[in-house]
Amino acid sequence: MNMLFDALVAPLETRGDAVLIRPDDSEVTGEQLFALSGQIANVLRDAGVEPGHRVAMQCENRSRHWRSIWHVCVLGPCFCH
Repeated sequence: MNMLFDALVAPLETRGDAVLIRPDDSEVTGEQLFALSGQIANVLRDAGVEPGHRVAMQCENRSRHWRSIWHVCVLGPCFCH
């Protein structure tokens, strides 16, 4: 069971409206974010990351790095930031 996925990611699968607005004012729909998250989660899974594994990331304190954390949440491992 992945509570973060169930609460934050799964509802995006059917959201056709914008859930993100990029700095260039382009929009990302929930469906697009859901699909991208799945693609990146598959890359992590192919590298051997499984639910319950820990993934460490070192990022600058910038809002653009939320995506890295988001994609890890999709897969289900714990993470440290």
